[in-house]
Amino acid sequence: MMGQTLASWPMSTNGLDRVEVTSIAKTEIAGDDLLSFGLLIANPFSDTVYSFNSRETSAGLRPQFVLESTNGSLSYVSWVAGFTNLSSSAPGADPDGDRLNNAEEFLFARNPGQVDGSNVFAISVAPGGVTLGFPQRKHLPAQTYFVVESTTSLMPATWLPAPGVEFSPGVDLGAARWMNAFIPASDSTQSFYRLRIVIGP
Repeated sequence: MMGQTLASWPMSTNGLDRVEVTSIAKTEIAGDDLLSFGLLIANPFSDTVYSFNSRETSAGLRPQFVLESTNGSLSYVSWVAGFTNLSSSAPGADPDGDRLNNAEEFLFARNPGQVDGSNVFAISVAPGGVTLGFPQRKHLPAQTYFVVESTTSLMPATWLPAPGVEFSPGVDLGAARWMNAFIPASDSTQSFYRLRIVIGP
C-alpha cells in the first residue's frame, strides 16, 4: 500500500486528530500482512508534539512507528559535492562562465556546471510599486532569510531594510519555489535597492 495517501488534514485545533485506517488494514491482510505508514508534516512548529497510538488484538501484533525527517536542510558542501565535473567548487568560482558564482547557483537552484541563459530575476511594474521575482531554493539551512534593502545614495551607501516589502510564494519549480517581493514605490527621494541573502548558522 506504499504511496497511497490515506488522509490529509490541517493543523489540529483541539490537540487530537484521528485517522481511520481499519479498512485499509483489513484489505492488506489478504496481501503480505505488512502495512507501512508515513507521516508527512508540512510547515511544522517547533513546539508541536507528534504522537502515535494504535490498538491491536495482541502485543505480538503491535506496530512499530518511526518518524523520519525527509526534508532536512541542504548544505552548500553537500550540494556542490554532487557535481563532479566542476573546475572549481569554491563558492566564489564560476566554472560555467554564466556570471553566477557557485554560491549563487546554489541559492537559486541552478546548475553550476551548465550555462543558463535565462535571467535569475524578473522585475515587473505593479500597482503602487514593482515586483521582484526570483527562485528560492527549498530546504535552505535554518534561519536563512531574504531581505530587500534600500539606500538613498551609493557613495556612501547606507543599506537598510526597505519599508513595506511583502514576500509571497509563487509556483513550485521543483528544487526551488518562485518568490515574489512587492516593493512599494518610495516617495520623491531617489532610492537604490538590493536583495540580500543571509545564510543561517
